Amino acid sequence: MKQDAPGYIRITKLNSDGQSVAQYAYGIDHPAMINVKHDGVAEILVINNNQLLILERGYISNQSNTTTGINSDARIYEINLQDAHNIFGGCKYRSNKYAIDSKKSCL
Repeated sequence: MKQDAPGYIRITKLNSDGQSVAQYAYGIDHPAMINVKHDGVAEILVINNNQLLILERGYISNQSNTTTGINSDARIYEINLQDAHNIFGGCKYRSNKYAIDSKKSCL
């Protein structure tokens, strides 16, 4: 959401009827830390009710790369929502105070 802290996205949890029941703040890797210019979440895979796999991808345009002109990077993380803070209900997320802290690298 526009009013949220930069570098974070909201992951929304749905019930079996497709209704939103929770939202969690997920911090995307800072592009400068992984040597890319643009970064984001490409896919989310649900393992069970609390565990997710997150695919983050980034790229940077590189004119010296004559094949494609783009260098890319991909990372897979596992997160657990069990102890994560639910920010559902219009909460403006402005800091990492409530961010998911169980982010583990898988690749």
